[in-house]
Amino acid sequence: MTAPLLTATNLQKRFDSRGRAVAALDDVSFEVAPGETLALVGPSGSGKTTAARALMRLTELDGGEIRFDGEDLLALGGGRLRATRARLQMVFQDPRAAFNPRATVARVLDDPLRIHGIAPRRERPEAIAQLLQRVALSPDLANRAIHEISGGQRQRVAIARAIATRPQLIVLDEAVSALDVSVRGQILQLLLDLQRSQNIAYLFISHDLGVVRAIAHRVAIMDKGRIVETGRAAEVIADPQSLTAQALVAAAPKLRHRA
Repeated sequence: MTAPLLTATNLQKRFDSRGRAVAALDDVSFEVAPGETLALVGPSGSGKTTAARALMRLTELDGGEIRFDGEDLLALGGGRLRATRARLQMVFQDPRAAFNPRATVARVLDDPLRIHGIAPRRERPEAIAQLLQRVALSPDLANRAIHEISGGQRQRVAIARAIATRPQLIVLDEAVSALDVSVRGQILQLLLDLQRSQNIAYLFISHDLGVVRAIAHRVAIMDKGRIVETGRAAEVIADPQSLTAQALVAAAPKLRHRA
């Protein structure tokens, strides 16, 4: 049996809200295998984005353990953490918030190649062109500013930046929710193609079970900081057991009809 690539165990995180402690993560545990997509799904405030940010060390936990490729992720620092970040990447819902809007596409893609020593300076223009082609963008976009390209193109650039470091796992936090339906389908197909060709694992954060069914192998339903149901994505959607999953399916009637 293949060992998990990522294991999160008993994650705990509380925030202060109006003078009282609110559990954003309450004993949350899950695993992601190499080449697998696990979706964390739940309504707003369920804790799914907090879990994603904790995996990226963007939010410090109150308790729990995260192991990535056998290493204690929470114990890493300095150069070891930087090296691990190359293998664990994230794509955000709005790439404009992650990019300098005045930077060019080439600069955005040059940064990970330079920071992680993936390509020497003279080879980086060709590496950037190849990255753009891998996400079905023209290399001619390299000299365009981020604010000059469309939302769908920006999200492809964000994915290109994520795969530049040849990661084993990409965390996708509502990465397609801001896109229109036609572009969303294209990005989902791109993610599937990249997964098949490179055996990338995804942790896919979403509130939309329709999108989840298109991309995820397994799903973990979250509510109020806890995982309330897990299983194969198609099975959970077809026969949801938790009240939260039932409400999510009911919010998208076409799922119930087609499942």
